[in-house]
Amino acid sequence: GIYTFGTVMSNIANTGVTGIHPKDLIKSWLKNYTIPVTVNGQTIGARPYVIDFLIAPWLHKAGVSGTIDMTNWESLWNAANENEILYNAPFKLTAIVNRIDLRGNSGYSPGLHNTGETRFIFSLVDPYAGIPPIQCNNNFACLDFLDWKGMNIIFEFGNVQTNICQVRSFAQQWLALSSLTLGSNDYKTALENITRTVLNAGGAPGKINGSAINRIRTNERIFDNAGKSSSSWMYSDWEFRQFELDATSGLFVQVPLTNTPVNSANATQDLSYSPTIPLTTADQNNLINWVFSSPANLARVHNGTHSMPNTYGGLPLKSGGARVDAEYTHFWDLNWFATASDAPNYGPYIPVDPNSVYYKQVRQQLSLNTCSGCHNGETKTIFTEVMPMGYGTPANYWT
Repeated sequence: GIYTFGTVMSNIANTGVTGIHPKDLIKSWLKNYTIPVTVNGQTIGARPYVIDFLIAPWLHKAGVSGTIDMTNWESLWNAANENEILYNAPFKLTAIVNRIDLRGNSGYSPGLHNTGETRFIFSLVDPYAGIPPIQCNNNFACLDFLDWKGMNIIFEFGNVQTNICQVRSFAQQWLALSSLTLGSNDYKTALENITRTVLNAGGAPGKINGSAINRIRTNERIFDNAGKSSSSWMYSDWEFRQFELDATSGLFVQVPLTNTPVNSANATQDLSYSPTIPLTTADQNNLINWVFSSPANLARVHNGTHSMPNTYGGLPLKSGGARVDAEYTHFWDLNWFATASDAPNYGPYIPVDPNSVYYKQVRQQLSLNTCSGCHNGETKTIFTEVMPMGYGTPANYWT
């Protein structure tokens, strides 16, 4: 069907035009979790439980027998039947999200035009039980907490409309869904007409693989090791990662997170613990220097329409993968009221009024546009935002 993980990946591969097999496209994404990868000068380590909770169950459900581990999974994947891989993908569509509000935001535009996005969130499920897997350890049995349950992968497609009149008509299609009975044939037909504009193979001929996909992101804690010690579950990392199609190969590569600074650039001081993340003055000042690099840039940050560069001042500025302990999920803060001698590049734009609403809004927009700020502190929500859910589970957020 149109909304299955296998179909979405197949349409992104667009084999008839590119020659890329969807099984290879999926493998290019998975491989980043099984080996250390370098992204924007940062080494992002392998995730120890990606085999246990994702790759091995998937391959077993697809008909592969025997032990599967980090050393043999890739050869077994290559030999597996592609149709079985696609049909048995252990992901369930959990949400479809209208992000027309991102139109014109340069941070989300891979090209000249940006008319917003249409997004699809899939939750990892146990391919046999149909529910999100739960991380267990030797000390606390199964940790049936939200942050140890499942993972989400979000497909962020760029809308294909190219002018404001087309976007207005597209928005009216979304609005018209409200007049239809949820789940009716009319509703489903109207929704499919909306979403096929980005999901269809070849839907964006000018982009890589002819696909409208801008990027995919993942959000999980389950692949880290919760059983290293009696307290390791508390310190274990949860992670955001971002992947985009490579222009040469047409396969997924891991890239820096959109508008998300490196962890060491966060100068907040109210963490109860963060044993592994250094806070260096150079990194902190580098982020502030970029924010205040020009009046125009400051205005873009204030408006939430900024596009953070990968590097600034000779240092990595964007995070290669937000691997942070749970205490870092709240918000991004900065020492806005440092003196000019602390950061010589502030120039005339250094804030001087600690009660200024304007600079509070700058801080909020900077944080809200990061993965780790948006997925908790700035929106006062759970870090997945959309709960990982199994088949037959109602999406009841209101009680």
